[in-house]
Amino acid sequence: MVELYSHGNGRVGVMVEVNCETDFVARSEQFIKFAHEVALQVAAAAPKYIKGRGYSCRSGLNTRPRLPKGRAREEGKPEAMLEKIAQGRLEKFKE
Repeated sequence: MVELYSHGNGRVGVMVEVNCETDFVARSEQFIKFAHEVALQVAAAAPKYIKGRGYSCRSGLNTRPRLPKGRAREEGKPEAMLEKIAQGRLEKFKE
């Protein structure tokens, strides 16, 4: 099922695909409500990107590793581990 949600005269739009095993389930009122609620939650979360490869250079991710690296340095983490910590925090941010 594909659910479309539009809010604010088209300023916010969400399209989600929710899959199920049978057509019987897909036509049930509960499943339709569930798909609509998922679309509402996505709209409320206001994600900027859908997948990691959707990030552009202008999105600030090329400077983003500096932030967790500086934070790790302030936390007193070993200098040799700063790059690995920064990459881990960047991956978590992307998720």
